[in-house]
Amino acid sequence: MEKYGGFPALWHDPEAVFRSSLAPNGTVKWSIQEAKSVNVSDTRREVTLEISFPQIDWTALQSAYGLPALQYQAWARGNIFIDGDMPQRILFHAEHVMEYAIDGNRVFGGDVYGFRRAPLILRLEPGSHSVDLHLIRDVRMMGGVGMPSIQATIELHTVPEELSTVHSSVLVSDVVDGRLASQYGSIAVCNQGRNWVELLGFRSSDVSPYPFTILIPVLFTQTRS
Repeated sequence: MEKYGGFPALWHDPEAVFRSSLAPNGTVKWSIQEAKSVNVSDTRREVTLEISFPQIDWTALQSAYGLPALQYQAWARGNIFIDGDMPQRILFHAEHVMEYAIDGNRVFGGDVYGFRRAPLILRLEPGSHSVDLHLIRDVRMMGGVGMPSIQATIELHTVPEELSTVHSSVLVSDVVDGRLASQYGSIAVCNQGRNWVELLGFRSSDVSPYPFTILIPVLFTQTRS
């Protein structure tokens, strides 16, 4: 199926049947999954999904194949709708997702472990946009007790500015006897615009009696338009 575009190339057809070595009768169909939780604010949307397949006899599979029987991959599809008449820049987090596709364009490298270090910056036109999620169920990461379900969280933030500091990214040395042990620190900044950014310098908003040098790693996220 990957030869022809994979899951993002499929149209939703509730009557379509696909082969699977896990499911009863060796076939699976499209199904509708409701969100486990939804959080909405003026600038943020968060949807948590819990994907499970209770119709599969996991106990029988585990008795035959052991814990590897509880490892599988799945795809899920949803939509993002952009209101208004102007395009919007969106900060897209996909926690516990292996890869995803936006409007059919594949983006490899989701946030499988939920580190939230490298979000995708989307520039979306008004209207509906499809989101395909490639999910993986890993026993070593998610455990081998109970129903082998997959939990994933999709979070969208509107981007108010082109350059921002990454939350909780400030790193400084220890303080010894009221003084920093080193003059070096680190701040990560994220380019959320469509153009390259050149950092020429910085200054602190507080006056410090000690000389302090900041190393600034720049996180250039990939912008999709």
